[in-house]
Amino acid sequence: MQLTTAFSVLATALSFAGSSSAWAQAADGTWVANNNWYYLPYKNYPRTSVHESCTYRNTNNVHNDGDMCAYWTNSNGGKFVGKCKFLDLKDAQVSGVGD
Repeated sequence: MQLTTAFSVLATALSFAGSSSAWAQAADGTWVANNNWYYLPYKNYPRTSVHESCTYRNTNNVHNDGDMCAYWTNSNGGKFVGKCKFLDLKDAQVSGVGD
């Protein structure tokens, strides 16, 4: 019985971990990403460095150039709010930039 309970708790924890995301909702209702980078396909570039805030929440789909983005800058609730920008054709990078 103990082993079954331990397995159930472990399975539940793993299922939450597998479906959890790095996004959190700020007090003003804005969904805010963590300050992370990923390599994702974007337009004709198969391997583009994309900031997490420039993806649609819970997906690997990249925002268009000029779309709004937000990410946490510290653990005290500080956040950056800006727009996604395709920065460099050579390096194929999509990042949040200020207005």
